[in-house]
Amino acid sequence: MRNTAILAIILLACGCSQSDPATILVDKFWSAVQNNDVALLETLMSEPETAGMFGKDSGFSINAESISVGDKLDNGNVNVVMKRFCYPDSSLETKLVSINDKLKVDVRETINTMMKSAGDSKPTRKYCYSFYDQPMSGKISGKMVTMKYFNSEIVDYGTHKKESFVLTTEPCPDNNCYQLMTPKILLNDLNFESDGGNFSNTQNITLFTPPHFNRIIPSGSYRVTKTEEGRIRLEISFREDDDNYINGYIEH
Repeated sequence: MRNTAILAIILLACGCSQSDPATILVDKFWSAVQNNDVALLETLMSEPETAGMFGKDSGFSINAESISVGDKLDNGNVNVVMKRFCYPDSSLETKLVSINDKLKVDVRETINTMMKSAGDSKPTRKYCYSFYDQPMSGKISGKMVTMKYFNSEIVDYGTHKKESFVLTTEPCPDNNCYQLMTPKILLNDLNFESDGGNFSNTQNITLFTPPHFNRIIPSGSYRVTKTEEGRIRLEISFREDDDNYINGYIEH
């Protein structure tokens, strides 16, 4: 009888935890994010008009192998635990707000918290992804590619000028790589004065295939060395899925 009573109390406690509206909302939200379920996200977010940022082809990516719901906090928000390849597990506070007496996820504040947490987190290895000793090749949006041309140009932003780097499979006409309709890789603030490291929120690459395929790759590694001739040898390694992966080197 005593064991039965204890079991009943445990089940009741579990049931209360599982039926908590905040926990249920957060679980649905992160599941929908990982499944790119924009329609469901629109019903869960405080700003439903921004749900499209989580669409499969939006270019935005949550860099996590898994996200599991943790504890509800005293302030009403809910922690989740994010597991990322080559990084320590991190705890993220999912921010909630009440709109017309209904709980919603404050995505703006949650993403800001996530970006800060990701920026503060250090990888467990210098290069999380291994490099192949081969010309830079793989797939972009399902198309087999070999990156042969390391292009640079000065872009005038009005208030300042900045050198831009683009890797392409063919020469750029009139030094304008954006006229090409073939896949290309845009290098976002990679540090060529260093020996490289892992991609981050600021140092990464963008896959671009006109007219619509445009995807930022936040998970990968790059390595920079100098050849005996003084050229820059850039190596890139990442794999997002079976249709988007690159490995190998290119020189400039």
